[in-house]
Amino acid sequence: MRTSKKHQAKLRHYNKVKAELEQELKDKGEWRCFFSDTPIPDHLTWKGIAWHHGKGRDGDLLTDRKFIRPVANEYHAMYHDKPTSFLKGQWWWGGFMKRLKELDEDLWYNHKLREEK
Repeated sequence: MRTSKKHQAKLRHYNKVKAELEQELKDKGEWRCFFSDTPIPDHLTWKGIAWHHGKGRDGDLLTDRKFIRPVANEYHAMYHDKPTSFLKGQWWWGGFMKRLKELDEDLWYNHKLREEK
């Protein structure tokens, strides 16, 4: 399947944003998994980790720096594959919810509602 030139440009911009975010986070000592808050090894770059898009990837959200966060692949897969009832029992869930609330209270509230189901 061929990718359009417009889509290719969008992906180049997305990769640039991830590379910039990596450097900014490393410079601030915050190169950490957003789910677990565990450090991401310095040898891993933006290419070798998963990126979580808190509000999705549609339109400008793909490159919205506020909602793109680096995450360890294992937690990212768990987050997307397991029900919230399972996630709530994970050791990292409480810290994730705290970081999410600091990031965006509406997004946190939506997760809180999912917890109550």
